[in-house]
Amino acid sequence: MSSNPISPPTSLQEHSQEHSQELEKAAFSNHQTWNICYWLTQDEGFAQLARKCGSYKSFLKEVDSFPEGKLKHMTPDDVRWHDKAISIKEVDTILQKMI
Repeated sequence: MSSNPISPPTSLQEHSQEHSQELEKAAFSNHQTWNICYWLTQDEGFAQLARKCGSYKSFLKEVDSFPEGKLKHMTPDDVRWHDKAISIKEVDTILQKMI
């Protein structure tokens, strides 16, 4: 990825009507997957990073490079980025629609 360090997003931006409606219609296999998709589509900073990365595995590599702090390990509402219950396939499907 980029040699420039990326600062973790810090604020929840106003919801995008299009992505919000799409997320509501999508069926997710579990809460963890829904939560990750929510933050990657509804937070401007996470969305920009996710689009740049193109896949959830690449996104995780970038998150792992964040400075130590809560956002390095979990979403703002406490779902761990590396939770084994997350369906990477489902997250990647959402990310592909964002690119």
